[in-house]
Amino acid sequence: MTIKAQDLADFMVECTFSGPRDLTPDEQLIWAPRKWKLFVDGSAAGKKCGAGLILSSPEGFEICQVIRFDFPLTNNEAEYEALLAGMKLARSLEANHLRAFRDSMLVVKHFSGEYEQRDPRTKAYATKVKDASLSFETFELSQIGRENNGREDTLSRLASAETQSLISSIYLTKAKTPSI
Repeated sequence: MTIKAQDLADFMVECTFSGPRDLTPDEQLIWAPRKWKLFVDGSAAGKKCGAGLILSSPEGFEICQVIRFDFPLTNNEAEYEALLAGMKLARSLEANHLRAFRDSMLVVKHFSGEYEQRDPRTKAYATKVKDASLSFETFELSQIGRENNGREDTLSRLASAETQSLISSIYLTKAKTPSI
């Protein structure tokens, strides 16, 4: 039996999801229609440094990535490396509109210009993020609470853990040199 065009059009109008309802303020911040969403977290604990990121397409498809850094970083530098890696992944997938979320207030405030970068390495990282943001039609960087960044935090800690094998849906990458 064939579906008539009008019936299909009526069905699409009735079933179109125009957006979530009754969202909390944190959920309203995260919900962004037609934009790719990037959740990142960096971690440095002694000689073990890593990053975890989750990139979500507008349709909701998620890519999880774990990055192990084979070079020394401070915790703030690991946060920047995580953000840059996520931005690079988004560009490789031809994302034009990206909304990035992180729990590091320092990185967000550096990007917005609210905080001044005094350390030369931090300044270099902030400049690199600004330059990378220009490759998107729109780019937003927002801070979220640590309670909303748990999955990325777990991935970043997984990157620095001693693991022989990871779940096949997580992509483990090793970065040999810093972005700056």
